[in-house]
Amino acid sequence: VDAEHAVIQAAVGDSIVFAAAQGTPKIVRMASTWHYSRCDETGSENVPLDLAVTTQGVLLSNMYQYVIRETDSGRSLYFSGVECARGQRVRVEVEAFQHGTLSLVMDLLGKKAYATEQGARVMVERLWCSVEHCPSSSVSY
Repeated sequence: VDAEHAVIQAAVGDSIVFAAAQGTPKIVRMASTWHYSRCDETGSENVPLDLAVTTQGVLLSNMYQYVIRETDSGRSLYFSGVECARGQRVRVEVEAFQHGTLSLVMDLLGKKAYATEQGARVMVERLWCSVEHCPSSSVSY
């Protein structure tokens, strides 16, 4: 994968938001790492986009979202726009979601996970995770 392009970490239920100057943007999901690195749309599929909304339900002007699905879990997703060769592309690494529990947070505290930037982020994500903030797939836990 071309190292100059950003990688986004995401979990099932997260939204990837795309901005558009006007109209709905054309976003494709590239078929593979090879296709992504060469901006080759062979075998790619158009990404179904919804209007982006805030957590309060307010529509965002000229913003569209792709919601990470359970079928995306544990996979790398490669998205590109019409200007792929000019850098309009992103790789999304979808983590298998682990629901935050008090036990998990206590374990992370005991291991002093907060001592590193990455560990602190994981702890905040697990602490922040409640029914209204988590992917719908975790609500049943």
